[in-house]
Amino acid sequence: MQVPLQLPLATKTALRQICFAGVDAALDAAEIELDTSESQRFVLHFKRGIEVQLSTPRQGKRYANVLRVALASLKDQVNTVDLMLVEAIRVFYPDLYDAIRDHSELFLREAADNRESERRAEVVRKSIQNESPEVMNAVRHVLETLFPRSVSSGFGPNWERPWAEEKRIASRDYFYRYFSYGIAPEDVSETELAGLLNAAASGEDEEVARGLQQIVRPANAESVISKLRSRVRTLDARTSETLAIALSRCGRIFPRPEVLFSFETPFSQAAILVRDLVENTPTREVRVATGKKIAADGSPLEFAVECVNYLRAGKDEQEADRLLDADQEKELTGLMAERIRTEAEAMETPLYVALGKQARFIIDLWAYWSGREAANAYISRTLHDDPSNAGHLLIAFNGTTWGGEDGLPFEGDFDMRDYAVLSRVVDPERVEEA
Repeated sequence: MQVPLQLPLATKTALRQICFAGVDAALDAAEIELDTSESQRFVLHFKRGIEVQLSTPRQGKRYANVLRVALASLKDQVNTVDLMLVEAIRVFYPDLYDAIRDHSELFLREAADNRESERRAEVVRKSIQNESPEVMNAVRHVLETLFPRSVSSGFGPNWERPWAEEKRIASRDYFYRYFSYGIAPEDVSETELAGLLNAAASGEDEEVARGLQQIVRPANAESVISKLRSRVRTLDARTSETLAIALSRCGRIFPRPEVLFSFETPFSQAAILVRDLVENTPTREVRVATGKKIAADGSPLEFAVECVNYLRAGKDEQEADRLLDADQEKELTGLMAERIRTEAEAMETPLYVALGKQARFIIDLWAYWSGREAANAYISRTLHDDPSNAGHLLIAFNGTTWGGEDGLPFEGDFDMRDYAVLSRVVDPERVEEA
C-alpha cells in the first residue's frame, strides 16, 4: 500500500539558498571571485528582478548548470554580473531572453518616439506569460538594470564609453557576445586586447605592431578600434605613445571602403584613435615628438598623412584645446609634406597613378602644408615626361558622385569643385597643354 507524501513547499529563503549555492559552485568552477560590490549588485537585482519566478529547487539547479557553462565560455570577455543576470533571464524568462536577443535596438537605444516606446513595451508584454503587477515590476527592474535606455531618457552617447569599459551588455560593442558563448568573427577577444596593451605598456612598439597585424581582420577592424578607443582614458602616457606609433605603422590592415562619409571607415577611425592616444600624452613636446615618428614611419604613406592631418587643430579649436601649438603643427606638417615629396619622386609611376583617387587628398594637403610650388612642379614634370598622364590626373581628381536613390558611388562629370581642387595644386594650363 502506497501512501502519497505531501511535501511542504519550499520557502523563498530556502529556494534562494539552494540557487545561490549553485551560483557559488559555478563561480568556483570558472575560478571567478566577485568582489563585495559585485556580489551585492547581483544579489540585489536577482532578488528584485528574478526571484519572483523562482518556485522550485529544480529551477535553481538548472540556473546553476546554465551559469556554469556561460561563465566558463565567457570568462573575462563580458561583465560577470551582467552575464549572471542575462543567464537568469534565459532560465526564468525564456521568451524575454529571446525578445532581447532578437530586438536588440529596442533595448540598446532610447526610443525615438512614443510609437517605438509602445513597440518595446508590447514586445516585453508578449514575452511574459504572467502579467501580474509583481512580475511586471520585476521585469521592469531587471531591464532597467541591464538596459538603462530601455526605461529612461537620461543615458546619452556619453554613456557608451563607460559601459564598454565595463563590458556591459548595454554597450553595442559587447551586447552580441552575451548571446554567442564565444568570440564572433567580427569581434576581438579581451585576452588579445589585454596582451596588446601589456606589450604597449612595456614600450615595445614593434611587438604591438605585430600583435595588431595578428588580431585585426577586415571583419573585426571596427570592433578592435572601438574597444581600444573606449580604453584610451585608462592608459598611461607611455602605453598611449607606444600604441599610437604602432598603429600608425599598420594602416594597411584597416579597410577603407568607398563610402559617402570617409571618416566612418576603419582606416579613418584608426587615425582618429591615433589622435586620441597622442592627446593622452602629457605635454606638447611629447606629442610633437610622437607626431614626428608617425610622419616619418607611418605606413603606408596615405595612412601617415591621415594620422598627421588628424593631429592638426580644427578651425574653431581654442588654443587651450590644441594638441600642438601653431609652430609645432607647422613643423610637423612640413615634415609630412617633405616625405610626400620624397616618396613621390622615388615612385616609378606618378603618385596620382599609383594611388588613384587617394592621391587627390594627399597632393592637396602637400600643397597646403608646404606651398603650391613643389606639388605644381612635380605634377608639371610628370605631365611633360608623359602627356598621357593627364588622363590619370583628371581621374584621380574627379570626385566620386553618390546616387540619390540607391546611394551607390559612380563616376560623375569633372565639375567646378574638382577643377577648384586641381587648380590648387597645379597650373590648369599645364594639364591643357598635355
